Amino acid sequence: MLLNIAYAQHGLGLDNESKSNLIDAYFAYRLMKDDGSCTIIQKYAKETFDMELNF
Repeated sequence: MLLNIAYAQHGLGLDNESKSNLIDAYFAYRLMKDDGSCTIIQKYAKETFDMELNF
């Protein structure tokens, strides 16, 4: 859900909010041990914002 919100925020030009929600989504999936979703979020963050999520 947070990934979808982040995607929409980026589309609306709300990049700071989008980045924040990407980080939150990444940590939420890490807590659930969902490595596949973490990889998707990392890829999106890198491609969209040139942002590394390697915590």
